[in-house]
Amino acid sequence: MQEPEYRGGTNELWRRVIPALVGVLALLAIPKAAMTALLTPMLFDAPGSSSIISAYVMLIVLLAKPVVLLGTVTLSFLVFRRFSLARFAALLIMPALWWISFWASTAASA
Repeated sequence: MQEPEYRGGTNELWRRVIPALVGVLALLAIPKAAMTALLTPMLFDAPGSSSIISAYVMLIVLLAKPVVLLGTVTLSFLVFRRFSLARFAALLIMPALWWISFWASTAASA
């Protein structure tokens, strides 16, 4: 019989499972983010909306989402291949920073 690859138990397993899970979830979210980015010109359809600063902030945040997701997928692949604690922390912080900016821009526009 062959030995299992992860003999370190859960200590080694989380280093593989979490980056793979985050990468797959980010990869599945890219098409929706790209579609949302394509619909951002409709933010400026209403009369006078081009003079509101919150529309521009929301535009930047929505256009940044596919870029952040692509970066997350790339970073999760790098962490999956060769684990580094700094890369792992960046992998978990990148999507969180986007969500914080999204909710802050939503609250500012309300």
